[in-house]
Amino acid sequence: MNGNLTTVVAESEITLAPDLTIKVLLLSDGNRIIPEDDMQRACEWIGADWSSLQAMTQTTLKGG
Repeated sequence: MNGNLTTVVAESEITLAPDLTIKVLLLSDGNRIIPEDDMQRACEWIGADWSSLQAMTQTTLKGG
């Protein structure tokens, strides 16, 4: 097995509001991520447009 392969080492759920709970995954490299479907639900809950958020993220990652 590749020693550089990032794996999920822990998983928890966080309740942000009575009707909104999201999953947070801790990776072996120390990063934390939110699964895409939970992120979409969180965006919908706050009224944010998921596709716009993705576009902004991609622009930021590209340095633009």
